[in-house]
Amino acid sequence: MTKDFSIDSKKVRAAVMLCRGVSQAIIVSELGISRRTLLRWTQEPEFKELKNNIAEEFTQATVETTKQGLTDSAKQVITYEQKKFFISEQCSQLDKAINAIMHLVEGGDLFAIDRLVKLCDRKSRLLGLDQKTVDVAVAVNTLAQFGVITHHQASAAFGALDEASEKLSRIGADQ
Repeated sequence: MTKDFSIDSKKVRAAVMLCRGVSQAIIVSELGISRRTLLRWTQEPEFKELKNNIAEEFTQATVETTKQGLTDSAKQVITYEQKKFFISEQCSQLDKAINAIMHLVEGGDLFAIDRLVKLCDRKSRLLGLDQKTVDVAVAVNTLAQFGVITHHQASAAFGALDEASEKLSRIGADQ
């Protein structure tokens, strides 16, 4: 008795489609089989084993793809210094653009004024000035409380904050 390979290939395709989450109605339609045949196949131990093997291969492929994606993402991480350099370069370019249109702004050109507002908005976002303000003292206190920084580091941070506040009050920037 010879084995019917067309049925075997249909079983493999059915198992693959089931593992991919394709509905039984679509599987039946695409493979040209009856629902009863598909149901019978899903009850066979060989088919169940085939389907489990395919599902395991899909899982492995997904894990490998995810690992590769994470590795590629890690390669794209930029350092603090690179980010600082990028921000500095972008700010420099924005300053050049702002300086280039200032004579038009001073002349009352509405389009130039609109551009100036957009350039200044971009620069403030780039520098993080559009973010909500954070109470640094509360943040330092919380970090010290949970042991993320030592009390000595917290004291140094509070000292630096006091010094900065004092300098700002001398130049009148705190009002």
